[in-house]
Amino acid sequence: MNQNEILNRLRLNPDQVDARIDGGNSVVLKVKLMNETFSALKIYKGSSERVERMLVRESKALIFLEKEGFSNIPKLLEVRNDLGVLAYKWIEGEPPCADKNTMNQIISMCLNLHQLQNAGKAFENAIDSAFSSDQIIGQIYERLERLKIYSSAYLKKNLIQLILEKIQQFKREYKQNIVFTTHTFSISDLGIHNMLLTQNSYFFIDFEFFGRDSFEKMIGDFLLHPRNTFSKAEVEDYISRISSESTWDYNNLKPALLLLSLKWATITAERLAKEKNKISALTKNSFIIRNSLSEIYLNFFEVLMSTNSPNLNLTFRQFMNKVKF
Repeated sequence: MNQNEILNRLRLNPDQVDARIDGGNSVVLKVKLMNETFSALKIYKGSSERVERMLVRESKALIFLEKEGFSNIPKLLEVRNDLGVLAYKWIEGEPPCADKNTMNQIISMCLNLHQLQNAGKAFENAIDSAFSSDQIIGQIYERLERLKIYSSAYLKKNLIQLILEKIQQFKREYKQNIVFTTHTFSISDLGIHNMLLTQNSYFFIDFEFFGRDSFEKMIGDFLLHPRNTFSKAEVEDYISRISSESTWDYNNLKPALLLLSLKWATITAERLAKEKNKISALTKNSFIIRNSLSEIYLNFFEVLMSTNSPNLNLTFRQFMNKVKF
């Protein structure tokens, strides 16, 4: 169902759409209502099953968090499962800068969510949650299977084979399954790309993957996200305060980062392969993979694996800027 069909079903006119924001998992329309207020109309992307999963999860998360007193989240107005659409009160703002003030807001949000989980509040596991090293390895295998639909001989022989070899390298270093024992509620896609600053208030948006998860998975993904541009000092503050003000011990962060870097290699390879006009090129040209984020994630794995005293506060983005290939 296209945008105009959805608007028609909602008895809205295209002229009421004041702005359109395209994201990776959804499109958000700024819609002017009859009472002169604005609503955010979130239209999810993907298969019908994926759309339903994200819509249900996000609506449940917003209802759950509002009930628990969280005010720095979107105000849910309506859920239309039949259209794959969620409506919430429009938040007028811009993504904040990756600075100390924003980091303080992220830390506070993480700690507040952890306190909620510690209080015994119940919610489902996050989409792609991971509570052990074996679970992350299983998620990597699943993504490798999806990558195989792209018939590039180079992709199969090199990238996929390299990731499989690195999993075995990890297993030789860590001979047993590592269980991540400290759990929390996680936004699951943490960063300024899912935040808005309006006047002096910070809001967190996009809860379609929200749920219970391990600290290792949440923090590992935060450090490895390619759009995380926080400075080394701010990331060090994040790690220090999360570990000191919660029950989390960061000893298992390194093995989690190792495996998550391989998972991010598969994520970025699949995204690259799906880009318009890239699939045919991917079947012919190894240069695309050799100069992609996927290869840099594999290099991140090697550097992290090879040192006994890794800087675990190093983000993937900082690694990209620091290391020459």
